[in-house]
Amino acid sequence: MALPVGPAITESLEIYEDKHGDPTAAIYSRFYADHPDAEELFAGDVMIPRRMMAGILGIIVDLADGTLDPAYSTTWVADHVAYEVTKPMIDSMFAVIVDEIRDGLDDSWTPSMETEWGAVMTAWSERTLTQYVVDDR
Repeated sequence: MALPVGPAITESLEIYEDKHGDPTAAIYSRFYADHPDAEELFAGDVMIPRRMMAGILGIIVDLADGTLDPAYSTTWVADHVAYEVTKPMIDSMFAVIVDEIRDGLDDSWTPSMETEWGAVMTAWSERTLTQYVVDDR
């Protein structure tokens, strides 16, 4: 089932970019604070986080506007399993993305943004992370 929720996610990303630019560095800074071991997975390649974040944000926007069904985003899990990304890392990344966008918008963050981000991230997490069963990670 597709999950069209409205324009609030795209709007929040646009406002964030207008205020702060690309959120990638800020998101990964928060993420590495929670998972310092994750930085090693990138082997010093600064382009990998940029490409990954562009992909993640693209999936989030596609889920929000209904062009991607959460059921069809599960291949994303296999890609991350191959790089030894753990489920707690993914859980944390999902939370960090929302936290950074919310904090970056400050007073511009709206109840509809909270609702839509929550709906999309919950649907994606429930669908993708239930597929994430690797060595009890």
